[in-house]
Amino acid sequence: MLKNSDYSKLRESFSSADTADGSFAQYFYQHLFALDPSLERQFENVDMTTQGAMVLQAVRVALDGLKDFDQVRATLESLGRRHEQYGVRPEQYETAAEAFIRALGQTLGEQFDTSLESIWRETLSSVTDAMAAGAGREATDISRPRKVYQAGRDRRTDADTYTARFMSKELEVPTAAQAEVSTADLPRSFSVEYVGEKAATAAPLQTILDVSLQNNISHVCVCGAIGRCSTCRVAVLDGLDQCLPRNQVEARMATLKGFSPEIRLACQTRLIGPVTLKRLVHDETDVHEAANVGSDQVGREMPLAVMFVDIRGFTPFAESNLPYDVVHALNRYFDVVGKAVDEHGGYIDKYIGDGIMVLFGLSRERDTHPCEDAVNAALDATLGMRSVNDYLGEHLGRTFQIAIGIHYGPGVVGEIGYKLKRQFTAIGDVVNTAARIEGEAKRQNIGLLITDEVLRELPPNLCSTGRSMQLTLRGKSDTKTAYEILLPEDAAKGS
Repeated sequence: MLKNSDYSKLRESFSSADTADGSFAQYFYQHLFALDPSLERQFENVDMTTQGAMVLQAVRVALDGLKDFDQVRATLESLGRRHEQYGVRPEQYETAAEAFIRALGQTLGEQFDTSLESIWRETLSSVTDAMAAGAGREATDISRPRKVYQAGRDRRTDADTYTARFMSKELEVPTAAQAEVSTADLPRSFSVEYVGEKAATAAPLQTILDVSLQNNISHVCVCGAIGRCSTCRVAVLDGLDQCLPRNQVEARMATLKGFSPEIRLACQTRLIGPVTLKRLVHDETDVHEAANVGSDQVGREMPLAVMFVDIRGFTPFAESNLPYDVVHALNRYFDVVGKAVDEHGGYIDKYIGDGIMVLFGLSRERDTHPCEDAVNAALDATLGMRSVNDYLGEHLGRTFQIAIGIHYGPGVVGEIGYKLKRQFTAIGDVVNTAARIEGEAKRQNIGLLITDEVLRELPPNLCSTGRSMQLTLRGKSDTKTAYEILLPEDAAKGS
């Protein structure tokens, strides 16, 4: 236990050294690498400004807890385990302590007299002993399935290039902005609630994984807690502001996997207050999913305009024509609709017989609203069908009349299906409603029918509406307002 007077000297001296320009951290690493050049290799790909800020943060928390050392011991042992995982040997703590002393002397100048230096050396000795103890303790409670799966995807083919246009930059989820964390009033301990499991007690700056290990929660972490596998991922349901922002290791994995802000790596996420979370990986099947799922496979919710297109009366056409003619006619129709969809940033999700499901809103680079893109694509497809019908009428004696339905709302997107044949798609009420709106358009002999949610998002004068109707859709208790959209020449006739 420190004497009150010595504790005050430590706080005051570090407060003087902890300047806004971050020079103390810069001096610390300069001395550290000068004393042991081999350590510099550990930081080759690290942003040293961010790293320096984390060191200062750790020292502030440690100083807050030094009056009751048992309270801060768990945090120091956690840091020791983390350093060991990144290749730092316990004996190198003595070198780090010496670099710390020299940085204080360089920053404080004459203020750093022999008496103050002695207090700091004694304190740092206790701190590094605790960190070395943590490094020497085997983390045997980490749950490691017998088979380790290689991260990354190995089943991409040339057929995926169309989907890849919508999966790269467009679906990256930005990290939530988080304010600087102040340690002035950090609690000595706080609760971490594992949904469906138990409540645990944590100390400031412990990682979620450390909390799991100390509370006998068998937390999967295949890579050994160095942020290279994402199998320790959790969903922070409450208290995201009590988690320090993602470090560089976690940020790289979050970008690779397309994690939304609340999905965090337990081995990297440090806590400063109470949180409620849910572990997401529990068995070998989950491990395989976590290791091999890319950013396009992680389910997430986003606003979408969903469009369904179908041919009215296609079955009689198929029954009365040769298979070659049926396929040939369908492909001419698909080409016209696909070209219209492509020109307006839509993603052809799937073909359902003679029907097509299209998603608008995946591309973040478009300036237009998904609803505007969807309606423009639908109008262009309808006009484009004239050339198809000219051909069909001349050669097959039949024409195609299409029905289109569009709805707008939140949908869940991600790769779904058997592991050998998965497909990126959307699910949710927005999809079901769009399909039923298209069905109503077909039943009521309407070319293009949209919901009120779509109409509200359209710019003025984009299109003209015809009939409006209150629809009772299958599976829905409330009615849905829908509007017929007229082709430009039909709207002109009506006026």
